[in-house]
Amino acid sequence: MKRTYLPAVDGLRSVAVMSVLLFHAGFSVFSGGYVGVDVFFVISGYLITGHLLTDQERGEFSFGKFYLRRARRLLPAGFFTLAACLLIGSWLLSPEHLEELGISSVYSLFSLPNIYFWLQTGYWDAAAETKPLLHFWSLGVEEQFYLVWPAMLAVSLRFGGRRTALSIIAILSIGSLCASEAMLPDHPTAVFYLTPFRAFEFCIGAVLAFFPAPSAWNRWVRDIIFALGLTAVTTAIFLYNGSTRFPGLNAILPCLGAAMIIHIARAPGRLGFILGNPVAVYLGKISYSVYLAHWPIIVFYTYWRFVELSPTESVVLVLAAMAAGALMYHFIEQPFRHPSQSQPQRSNRIFIAGLVASLALIALPSTGAWLSGGWTSRYTKPELELMNVDKLAIFATYRSSVCYSGAVGFENKISREKCLTTVPGKQNIILLGDSHAAHLYPGLIATFPSINIMQGNFSSCSPIMGHEPADTPCASFMDHIYSVDLPRIRPQNAILAARWSRTDIKPLRETIRHLKALGVKPIIFGRSAEYQHSLPDIVQRRGVTANQMNTSRFMLRGLRIVNGELEALAREEEVAYFDPLDIFCTEGDICLIAEEMPLLFQWDSGHLTPEGSAFLAKRFSETGMLASSGLGATSSP
Repeated sequence: MKRTYLPAVDGLRSVAVMSVLLFHAGFSVFSGGYVGVDVFFVISGYLITGHLLTDQERGEFSFGKFYLRRARRLLPAGFFTLAACLLIGSWLLSPEHLEELGISSVYSLFSLPNIYFWLQTGYWDAAAETKPLLHFWSLGVEEQFYLVWPAMLAVSLRFGGRRTALSIIAILSIGSLCASEAMLPDHPTAVFYLTPFRAFEFCIGAVLAFFPAPSAWNRWVRDIIFALGLTAVTTAIFLYNGSTRFPGLNAILPCLGAAMIIHIARAPGRLGFILGNPVAVYLGKISYSVYLAHWPIIVFYTYWRFVELSPTESVVLVLAAMAAGALMYHFIEQPFRHPSQSQPQRSNRIFIAGLVASLALIALPSTGAWLSGGWTSRYTKPELELMNVDKLAIFATYRSSVCYSGAVGFENKISREKCLTTVPGKQNIILLGDSHAAHLYPGLIATFPSINIMQGNFSSCSPIMGHEPADTPCASFMDHIYSVDLPRIRPQNAILAARWSRTDIKPLRETIRHLKALGVKPIIFGRSAEYQHSLPDIVQRRGVTANQMNTSRFMLRGLRIVNGELEALAREEEVAYFDPLDIFCTEGDICLIAEEMPLLFQWDSGHLTPEGSAFLAKRFSETGMLASSGLGATSSP
C-alpha cells in the first residue's frame, strides 16, 4: 500500500470533531454528535494499519519508530492539556472535583483514563460536567489499540501473510461487535468505555488498508458510495440521541459510513470537494487539538458560570475551542511532530527526555491533588464541613445492596427476607422506586416506627410495570416485584417514588390499577427539589449562609410540570399524592435547603441526606395519608 495523503480524510475528521463539539456545547440538533468519536476510531484503524503494512512491505517496520511517531503526534498536546487543566482546576474546582481531576490525570498519563471512568461510574460519581478530562477516555482506547495492534499485525503477517492477517481482523471485528451488542443491556458503561468492545470500529477501518484504491470503479459508482457514506454518518449525527442503544449494532451505521468515505477518498470522484475543500481539510488537521481543548473549556466555563448555557454562550464556547485548538496545533502539536532533519537521533533523545520530565512534572501535582483529597488547605474549616460528604455512609442508610440494588458497586439483587417480609399485627407498606425512593427510607423508618416498611428499590428504575426494553435488569426487577412479590405479601400501601419523567405517566396509570386490583393502596410521591449542580457546591460557591435560598437559577426545569401530571393522574385514579417540592419550596423559587445549617437536605443535586429525609417524612406524616390508607388524599403543606 502506497502511503498517500488523502485530503478528504482530514475533511472527515472535521465532520467528526465538529459533531462532538456541537453535541457537547448543547446544540440539540446534533443529538448523536457523540458518534464523531467512532468515526475517529475508523480513521485511526485505517491509517495505522496502512502505515504498518507499508513499512512491512518496505522492510522498514520498527516498533520503536512506530511508538516514537505516535508519541510525537499525541503526547505534547495531550500533556499540555493535562497541565492546563490541573492549573485551572487548582483555582476553580472544589476538593472533591479536584481530587477526581488528579486521579483521572494520573490514569491519563498511563493511557488508562477509560478504565478509570468505567470504574467510577455510579451514583456516587461526579457529574460529567465536573470532569475536565472525561473526553480522554477515547484517547485511552486509541492508545491501548496502538499498544496491541502493531504486534498482532506483525505476527500475523510474519507467519501467515496478508490473507491470514485479514482473516484475523475479520474474526476480531465480528467477535468485538457481537460482544458489544450482547453485553450492552447489562453492562452499558463497560461496553462504552472499554477497548475490546470498541475494537470492531478500528477493524472496520483496518480492513480498508488491505484493498487497493477503487480507481478503476465507475465515477458514478464512486460518487454514489461517497454520498451514501456521508449520509450514513450525518444520519447518525442528527437522528441518534441519548436513548439510542450504543455502541453495539447501532455503531455500524456511522462506522460503515466513515469506511465508505475513506475508501472513495483514495480515488475521489466529483463529490470529493465536499470534504476535500480547504476549510474542511484545515479543521481536520487541527481536529486533535480541538478535541483536546473543547471539553475542558466547556467544563471550566460552566463550572465558573454555574448556570445553564445560553445559545450565545454555546456559540462562543465552540469558537473558543476552535481557536484554542488552532493555537495548540501550530505552537505545540506541529513543532514536536517531526525530528530535526539534520540531527534526528539527537532530536529524538531530547524529545524522549522532555517527555519523561513532563510526565514527572504532571504526575507530581496530579498525585498531590489525589492524595490530599483535592488540596483541602485551600478552604476554611466551615467550608470543608459543608463540602465533605460521606457518600457510602449515606448510601448505607438507603440500605444499598440490601434493599436498594442496581447501582454500580452494589450487588445486583435484594434480600427478600430482609426487605419484602410482612409482620403480622402491623401495618405493612412497601417503598418502591429508584434511588429517589430509597432516599426516603431513613426518614420513613424513623418517623413511622410502628409501621413495617418494606423496600424494593432499583437504581434508575421507575416503579412501573412494562418497562421497555423488557430485557433490562430494571424491567426484570420491577416485573418480579409486581407479578410475584406483591401478590405474595399484599401490603396495605405502596409508596411509589422516583425521578419521574413524563413518559412514566401512562405505564404508571396501569401500575396503579394493578395495585388496586391486588388490594394495595398506592401513594404517589412527586419529584423532589433537584438542582443543576450539587447543593453543597451551590451553597459553598455562592456563600449561602441562610437555611433557604432563591433557586430560580439552579433548580432543574420541568419539575412542577411532571408533578402536575402526577397529581392529575392521582386525582383521576383516586389515589393519594404527596408533593415533596411543595414541602421544600413553599414560596415559589424560595426553597428550604436545611433546618439548621450546615446540615443540608441534599448531598448532591437531588438525593436527600438523612436530615432531608427525616424532614420530609415528618411533613408527610402530618398529612395522615398512611393512617387514612390514602384514598383521595392530596398534599397540603
